[in-house]
Amino acid sequence: MVTPEPTQKTEGANFVGYWLKLSKQINEHEGQSLQLIHQNGPNAEVVAEFCVRDGNAKTINGFYFLAADRKAIYSTAPGVFENTVFPHNFVYKFKKYSNYYIHPAPWNTKGENGCPYNAGGGCINMRWEDFDTFHDGGSYTNPFTSETDILPEAIVGTPFVILENDESCGLIEECMDFYECSDLHECFVKYTCEYCENPERYWLDMNSPNPIKSIFQEDF
Repeated sequence: MVTPEPTQKTEGANFVGYWLKLSKQINEHEGQSLQLIHQNGPNAEVVAEFCVRDGNAKTINGFYFLAADRKAIYSTAPGVFENTVFPHNFVYKFKKYSNYYIHPAPWNTKGENGCPYNAGGGCINMRWEDFDTFHDGGSYTNPFTSETDILPEAIVGTPFVILENDESCGLIEECMDFYECSDLHECFVKYTCEYCENPERYWLDMNSPNPIKSIFQEDF
């Protein structure tokens, strides 16, 4: 099962596919919850729940997308991880001098069951083994409930909503209304793409001299 590309517009409850929701509210395990949700029109089901940690005020609420999958080095990571090249990291927010990622953070394992506990620099920290399953798909076991689910492979283009808590929106259309964007492309430009600069709907990776084509089609 493969995560479908975002649709051009979602009018009413007609989105079909996978999306992500991060609740910044600290839970009973002193961590945070990243939910993988499958929505089929008006019905939404939480497929998996990952223990993660954001960057407190540095992680900004919004309606983002997994905009790129790329390798990265985290220079602020401690010890041997300072120069570790992580081959897969999902960019969800492009900024002028640095990007925000969902990424594995094996140095941030202070919480229960090895879950990230310390706040980061704006990225979403995951357990390394969780990120690998999230990225590649396959069997995932929730460390707190021991429930096992089969996950699809995550792909670029997946919507990603960051909220203070789970109660703000339950369907992707409600999340669009909450963040005041009329369709997915408007959400992309408003939150993920800080540097949309031409009518062809390209966004710029500010760490590269070359523009990268938008995840959205040009003919809508």
